[in-house]
This record gives sequence, C-alpha cells and structure tokens, in this order.
Amino acid sequence: MQRIVSIALSVLSVLLVGASACMTYIAGYYLDEYETYAQPLKFSICFFLAEFVLIIINVVLLALLLGDFSKRKRLLVVSQTILVTLIICLTVILYSDFDKTRDKIQENNGDVNLFLSQYSGL
Repeated sequence: MQRIVSIALSVLSVLLVGASACMTYIAGYYLDEYETYAQPLKFSICFFLAEFVLIIINVVLLALLLGDFSKRKRLLVVSQTILVTLIICLTVILYSDFDKTRDKIQENNGDVNLFLSQYSGL
C-alpha cells in the first residue's frame, strides 16, 4: 500500500511540475510583451526551479521506498506527502499570479493568447 501511495504522489508531483513549466513558459511571453502588467510573474522561474528541486528529492524518496533501502517506509511516505504539499502550494501561488496577470492584460485590451500566435500562423 505504501508503494502505491508513493508512486501516486510522485505522479501527482510530476503533473504539477509540468503545469508549472507550461505557466512559466507562457509567462515569458507575457513578460516580453506586457512587462508592466506581468510583474507578478517576474519570479515564476524561481517557483519552477524550486518545484524542480522538490521533485528530484521526491524521486529520491521514491527510489528509497521502492528499493527497500530504508526500514522507515512510513517516514518516507510522510516526507513525500509534505514535499507534494509544498509543490501544490507553489503551483497554486504561481497560478494565482498567472491569473492576476491574465486579468490585468484583458482589462487593458491585451491579447492573452499571444503565445499561441507563433503556432497558429497568425
């Protein structure tokens, strides 16, 4: 049971870091085009890097749990749960800043889908 929970936590953390990577990528476009409105996203790369470090630690804990290197499996799962909670908090903070920036850009008649124009040929 602990292995299943550990794997599920790892998958959840990978999905959250993927979402943060997407938001950070789009934040780069917003910072380039709407620098005055995109100030909340100025440190989005720091959030992403912090999450990336946490996911590396999470994967190490998963390897310790799956490899039977530690006798304290419950402690490893609790540690993993704390790390995933931190990743969730960082992702929510980043999304909140991202949402505020999108609202400011829309209020000032800006194009929030600017990052899509390079793919759609507009």
